[in-house]
Amino acid sequence: MNQVETTLTTWETQLKGIDLDKVPQISYSRGKYIEAQRDLSLMEIDIIRKAASKLWVKRSVSGELELGDDLNTFFWSVAEMESAEDFASLTHFDSKSELRSELEWVMLVSRIGNDVQARVEMLEKGACP
Repeated sequence: MNQVETTLTTWETQLKGIDLDKVPQISYSRGKYIEAQRDLSLMEIDIIRKAASKLWVKRSVSGELELGDDLNTFFWSVAEMESAEDFASLTHFDSKSELRSELEWVMLVSRIGNDVQARVEMLEKGACP
C-alpha cells in the first residue's frame, strides 16, 4: 500500500506539471482533449486513493480487485492522453521518466494480483483472518 501511495504522488505531480499554455501552437480542440484526459486521470488518482484507504482499514479480496481495476482505468486514461498528437511537447519529462511508467504499473497490478490470489487460497483453506 505504501508503494501505491508513493507512485500515485509521483504520477499526480507529473500530471499537474502538464502546462497547455507552454505550447501555444497546439490546436484548441487537441488542447481541450488533453486537458480533459489529464483531469480524468487526476480524478482516477483520487478514486485509487479512496480504494487504497479502505484496504488500510480492512484488507479484502473485493477491495484488492477494486484497487487493481482502478489502477487499470488510470493506466488506460493516461495512455489515451499520451497517444494524443503534440502530447510530448506539453511535458518537461524526458523519455526515461514517462508520465506513467509501465514497469511501475505492471509491478503494482501484479503485486495486487498476487495478494488477491494468496488471500483466495487462504479463504479456501479457511485460514484467512
